[in-house]
Amino acid sequence: MNTYFSNIGEALSSKLKDSSTDFRAFLRPVQSDFIFQPISIDFVVKFLSKMPVNKATGLDNISCRLLKEAAPAIAATLANIVNKSLSLGIFPSGWKTAKVIPLFKANDRDDPSNYRPISILPILSKLCERAVFNQLYHYFAVHNLFTKYQSGFRPLHSTLTALLDATNEWYANMDKGLTNLVVALDLAKAFDTVSHQILISKLQYYGINGLNLEFFKSYLRDRKQCCIIENSISEPKSVSCGIPQGSILGPLLFIIYINDIPCCLDYSKPRLYADDTLISFVAKSATELQSKTNSDLKKISVWLLANKLSLNVVKSEYMLIGSRFKVSSIGSFAPIEINGSGIKKVSTLKHLGVYIDENLNWHTHIDFICKKVGKSIYGLKQIRDFIPLSTLNTMYKALIQPTFDYCDLVWSNLNKGQAERLQKLQNRAARIITYQGYDVRSADILQQLNWNKLQERRDERLCLFMFDVLNENCPSYLSNLFKMRSSDSSDYKSKLRGNDQIEVQHIPKTDFFRSSFYYRGAKIWNSLPSEIKSAPTKNIFKKRLLRWRTDSAQ
Repeated sequence: MNTYFSNIGEALSSKLKDSSTDFRAFLRPVQSDFIFQPISIDFVVKFLSKMPVNKATGLDNISCRLLKEAAPAIAATLANIVNKSLSLGIFPSGWKTAKVIPLFKANDRDDPSNYRPISILPILSKLCERAVFNQLYHYFAVHNLFTKYQSGFRPLHSTLTALLDATNEWYANMDKGLTNLVVALDLAKAFDTVSHQILISKLQYYGINGLNLEFFKSYLRDRKQCCIIENSISEPKSVSCGIPQGSILGPLLFIIYINDIPCCLDYSKPRLYADDTLISFVAKSATELQSKTNSDLKKISVWLLANKLSLNVVKSEYMLIGSRFKVSSIGSFAPIEINGSGIKKVSTLKHLGVYIDENLNWHTHIDFICKKVGKSIYGLKQIRDFIPLSTLNTMYKALIQPTFDYCDLVWSNLNKGQAERLQKLQNRAARIITYQGYDVRSADILQQLNWNKLQERRDERLCLFMFDVLNENCPSYLSNLFKMRSSDSSDYKSKLRGNDQIEVQHIPKTDFFRSSFYYRGAKIWNSLPSEIKSAPTKNIFKKRLLRWRTDSAQ
């Protein structure tokens, strides 16, 4: 088992042919230098205090509980060890060996490929990694080195922001009478096949040199892992390529590794969430779409080969997104290919946990929610006789409400039938929890449980999200969408005070644009009273919003 896991990346990389294009062709050298700064004792104390006591222990058997309790006595020593590591450019070898626990997925239990490796590193290694992560991320953010198209592993970014950005653009294009073509690329074992040599070279291009670069070389080389099954432990095996799994620093190094992928594209707009890659094209005709798509896919193929990454063509898909008339009028479509292999065309695409269909009507996603919530409600019904109301309420909020909420701002432009389907499920859950029959109104039961109706909840969440957007507490690709009408002040934040409203710069031609995040966000924000919009903090904004909605309902 350990041999299989430790060789995944190397086995896949060995199948790739040599590239005629150097990976450096896509890089742009920067005029800045990264230098490690020493960490403080307070940093160590804060890090250990935030670690959960039940955190899995690495091969060193030093538990988080022990480290937390001993923090006041050992913080100075740990800070000294980390600072020595950073200044000498040496990552401690004892922190490089991972404990791997195979987690069975499905099918044949004798096939190692049917197991997911859960990698556990020593807790002290994560202290050093957190210090490096904070400094390296700050450096990239301050010097604007991250591509704006990457939403994975970044503060203020999420699956929600990535999907809002994509769907907003698709709606706008549909309003203009254009057709979108979206390609979802599946990178094969992307984290496991990262070339250490290429990664180090890229770090150097981004201004990391000298002993600072030596630290990352030391961090990546001579890594090992042991596999544990029940009470048996394997001999350690070396891992020669890939990002260290289960690490804090690993995800950041990965997004740095693929940071330059947008540089190879001419016609498309990429959207990345870690290795989840979505590429959007737009055109008026099928011929133009096909030509642009295949052209950029050739360039992506070159980039992948140069960076020793491979594409799983079988799992990659593409979909047309447009009005029913536009999608149907395209009819037969020339093949979309990469490396001579055709990419499968679909009418529904699952991306970041949301089912996207070719007309953006969300029928498939609503079906998915109803099916998942229905199973959870059935489970509540089976156990309600043995659990008090307060616990059932907690279980609803932990198991069912997140399904209703997940990325709801993306698909909340529901028709009446879709909204009623979801609301009936919430009403059903409320009746089961409270043992109420149909002689009692659903509204009264929801009030008893202090639950908002789902549409009210979605509206409230949109208002709160718009507060973040307009206060620049979100990715720039969303905050840059909106412009305030007031131009009396040069201070952007002061424009949010008083009666300022968002200027809707585009008049909707169709219902598609009315469904866009830009239009819905501007509309709901402009409907709020000035007193709410002028709130200095999000907590105050939420309290004023709740009070206003309560007063309006009475």
